[in-house]
Amino acid sequence: MRIQVYRLGIINNKKNKYMEALNLEVKREVRNGRTQVGGIIAYYEQQIDVESGKMDILHVSFLKSDTKAVPLADGTTANEDQEIPLHVDIEYSANTFRCQILEQEGVSEYWDIFWQIFNQLKAE
Repeated sequence: MRIQVYRLGIINNKKNKYMEALNLEVKREVRNGRTQVGGIIAYYEQQIDVESGKMDILHVSFLKSDTKAVPLADGTTANEDQEIPLHVDIEYSANTFRCQILEQEGVSEYWDIFWQIFNQLKAE
């Protein structure tokens, strides 16, 4: 299964006049994105070494998507989408994987989503 990854923003890695004046170089490109699988939302930050083009760090945080009925002033209710933080963070750095998973349920699902994101971004 291939997941849909949405890029939220990419930092421009081209030199500008200020970087040239300060003699600065871009060593790492940072990309952020998100994807949703069922009711789980995964936000990721990917750091890429500019010289080698390889992914150095991938950090994924998980949230739960929920809809809540919110009362309005006229006495009716409206549905509001919410993103509830989960205590789940998984990171790849320097060929090492670290994770903090405090949630009791769905542990394998978080790992599955992480591996899908990792493999898809590594292939790009």
